[in-house]
Amino acid sequence: MKLSRKKLTFIPVLVLISAIIFPSFTALAADTSYKFSAIDLKLKVPEELICFTQTTTGNNAYLKDIGAQDANEVQNSMKASNIYLEAFSKDISYEIAVVGMKAGASLSNLDELDENQLSGMFLQYIDSENAKQEDGLTETMTGKAIDIINDRPYFRTEVTSVSDEKQTIYTRKYYTVARGYIYMYSLQSKDNEITDEMINNIRYIINSAQYTSVKKSVFENGVFTETLSTILTAAIPIAILAAIYLLITRVGKKGRAKLSSEEAELRARYKQEHNKK
Repeated sequence: MKLSRKKLTFIPVLVLISAIIFPSFTALAADTSYKFSAIDLKLKVPEELICFTQTTTGNNAYLKDIGAQDANEVQNSMKASNIYLEAFSKDISYEIAVVGMKAGASLSNLDELDENQLSGMFLQYIDSENAKQEDGLTETMTGKAIDIINDRPYFRTEVTSVSDEKQTIYTRKYYTVARGYIYMYSLQSKDNEITDEMINNIRYIINSAQYTSVKKSVFENGVFTETLSTILTAAIPIAILAAIYLLITRVGKKGRAKLSSEEAELRARYKQEHNKK
């Protein structure tokens, strides 16, 4: 079915308004990639997860859902813990954190070790994990293994923690060393045991991980992203008004032109019929 000319008049303006109002939806559907130049890491996150980074801005609609007062609180907390990405389920029932830091000179990349060296380092890692104790928590390691993901070894641990208030936290963590950096991917679920869906999501992130040089971007600067977000927030209503004005003026001009044309046609017809008489 062909669109009428009148409908075609509205289409460019409606597309413009949609692009102005809904840019975040387009980005969400098309781009789930993240790059972190400070730790030489690229990765992707499943679209259904809510993500925060060290450059999260105050316009993030989910800040209150995770109990944050503002974006600065999230940024400062993540920087203090070397967390570069936090991904939450929509109901905030579980969280996946990506941690990165420079490895010590004596720490070898796991993919460069032979089988005996890898096993020895794994045992040292497990001992260090068991030695960690937090006040108010009783922790039990329920699982451990060396997983090979994309030809790279990861030390996997599973821990159940019970607080003094009887709240249970289930944790599944993957640890590796690559390119002189330590990387940890941690999955935590409060009160509910970890499900296959949760594991699939953290494995998706790990499978997508690329340990490679990343060019530093201006968008990794929290001050820049916050400023840009503020500017865009102010600009959007102005752009919408401009689009509406464009719509009105275009329709108005065509309406006046149509009326003039119809009037001229009626005059010509009247003159022709009058001459016949």
